[in-house]
Amino acid sequence: MSGTGLIAAINAATFESEKEAAIESYFRNNPHWIMTPQEFQLVFSQLSFDSTKQQAAGVIARTHPKLTCAHVAAALGACSHDSTKVAIAKLFAPGVIDKHNRATILSNFSFSSSKSEVNAALDAAPATAPPSMGKGMGMGTGMAPPPASTGPPGFSPFGQPPQRSPYPPQQHAPSYPPTSQGPYPPQQQQPGNPADMQQAMQGMGQAMGQAMGMMQGMMQGMGQMMQGMNQGMGQGHQASSGPYGQAPPPGPYGQAPPRGPYGP
Repeated sequence: MSGTGLIAAINAATFESEKEAAIESYFRNNPHWIMTPQEFQLVFSQLSFDSTKQQAAGVIARTHPKLTCAHVAAALGACSHDSTKVAIAKLFAPGVIDKHNRATILSNFSFSSSKSEVNAALDAAPATAPPSMGKGMGMGTGMAPPPASTGPPGFSPFGQPPQRSPYPPQQHAPSYPPTSQGPYPPQQQQPGNPADMQQAMQGMGQAMGQAMGMMQGMMQGMGQMMQGMNQGMGQGHQASSGPYGQAPPPGPYGQAPPRGPYGP
């Protein structure tokens, strides 16, 4: 991972504490960081004080980086005082992978005492094998990054992933019973009991007898009603024919006068 993003984050920060926090976050969260010596120098050049630069070097050193002498010299070139340069060179000494190029580091010191101190620190540091990286590049750890793909686009050195069908998986429809058969078991018919059937027939006969009795009562009531109506009509006729049942005799004017000798 390039240091361009780290340099942009440091430029955007206002306070030294924010810049130091950005450096710590970058180097701790990117174990395979890669920077050129020029980018490494820009990181330290963005810090205002030598004390902050020394603290940043301590943060980077705790991630056990693999650095070339050119990287260490670039960091020292961003510092002003020999004491700060000596401290930073001693922090980075265990991670230097090309100690035979130490003259690049020692040329940044003004005093021979400083050169002797840094030279001793480089000799005391264990030999470090250079990681697989480009010429003039620094890396975070001795772990090699994943192998680069040498095949056509889409080729993976770890094998092809299993192919996935572009169609969604088929869903099986729920099974239903045949249309001629309902979802519930058929009801079983219980055989009839002769005694129950006889009782049912007797009940029906009693009901029919009661209905016939009701109809007879209705017919008798209608006959009595008709008889009463006929009697009432007969009494009304007798009253219209006089108290004795005969028409009254004709009155004195009810007959025509006798005929005289001279005619009418």
